[in-house]
Amino acid sequence: MYVHTNFQSVHKFTLDSTLTSVTAEEPVLPETTELSQNYPNPFNSSSIIEYALPEEGYVTIKLYDITGRLIKQLVNEYKTAGRHKTTINLVLAGVYLL
Repeated sequence: MYVHTNFQSVHKFTLDSTLTSVTAEEPVLPETTELSQNYPNPFNSSSIIEYALPEEGYVTIKLYDITGRLIKQLVNEYKTAGRHKTTINLVLAGVYLL
């Protein structure tokens, strides 16, 4: 049996006589909009930023330097409800760690 999930992956299962039922778990959506601390932090050349959306919508995430100058726009698109993440290469974005 093949199961297609979230339009992203296909899983193969071998059926045997012990299978009695299949239960699909409902995805748990966050209750509020969340922006998590980036990691690894602070002295790596790349960083991951995770965020959660309780409902679908347009998302914009921008990286600014300490003077308020825009360094890079990380996300600027419509996203579904749920948990998401984006990775930024800090060196390519012009962020230099001293």
